[in-house]
Amino acid sequence: MQADQQVKRGRVSIAIPTFNRSAMLERAIRSALEQDYEDIEIVVSDDASKDDTEARVRAISDSRVTYIRQTRNLGMTPNFNFVLGMATGEFIVLLNDDDVLCPNAIAQLVAPFLNGSQGIPCEQIGLTWCPCTVINASGEELWSTEPGPPVERSLRLLMELYSGRRGPRMSSTMIRTDDCRKVGGYNEALFGAVCDTGTSGDVALRYPYAVCIQQPLVQYTNHAASVTALSACADWQRWGNNMLDTHIATARSTGDAKGAEQLASVRNTLLANLTVDVLLRGKGNSGWVRSVVKEVWRSRQILLSRYVATRIVRDGWKLLK
Repeated sequence: MQADQQVKRGRVSIAIPTFNRSAMLERAIRSALEQDYEDIEIVVSDDASKDDTEARVRAISDSRVTYIRQTRNLGMTPNFNFVLGMATGEFIVLLNDDDVLCPNAIAQLVAPFLNGSQGIPCEQIGLTWCPCTVINASGEELWSTEPGPPVERSLRLLMELYSGRRGPRMSSTMIRTDDCRKVGGYNEALFGAVCDTGTSGDVALRYPYAVCIQQPLVQYTNHAASVTALSACADWQRWGNNMLDTHIATARSTGDAKGAEQLASVRNTLLANLTVDVLLRGKGNSGWVRSVVKEVWRSRQILLSRYVATRIVRDGWKLLK
């Protein structure tokens, strides 16, 4: 991680790590520049892209945009930590380079940190988020993710998220920059591809409350994935276990022994949720059905459950999208 910048009160850093997605990146940057919240900065870290990313970004003439091109490819999580280290805002949103912010997204997400929400003072709020509108690569709207109540206990948010009943995404979550740094930033070794949830969840648990803005303020791009290897599911399950263990430890460290027990009780649900998500990404690819059958057998202790059956009934229609 880079040397920490001194944060500027009230500023929001929109941090965009990117690699080889120049057209979508330009769309993401322009959506950030269209925010109706004035005190923002946009930090773009180009992970040694081989396309025209540099030319496209440098053609955007706006002092709020800071562009850094890496001389070598860092990888996803180190690039996350690089933009975190460069951020000067009091608050941070890690924006996927293929996602789009609605013009009022930042103003809505930062407001509870500045003014409190539903009678809860800002000092007791650790995280704000909103649901997302899921779109495909062509920009077609597919569905919206699930909101939560306007204010809820941070522990409850994580338990519902583990169970697939909350719809934050990386780009729709805001936390304090210093909090993100204090928990160590984004940990690839422990959390792998779920490092954003591992970190934001760890931050949230250090405060009593999280706030959900009810309307979707972010367009989240859903890409078709390559064939999911069986080892990929095993990796996600390992990362999920590590994430849960970290969150349990954080709950205990804050004196919430009961909360730690509640988190531990949803372990199999979390692992099933992650496994189902990974398998759904491969839908339509060659060998997908065979991979699903093998993975269901390998992970039968967590997949042959009432939770998975309920999720198939609830979300199975999304396969048609």
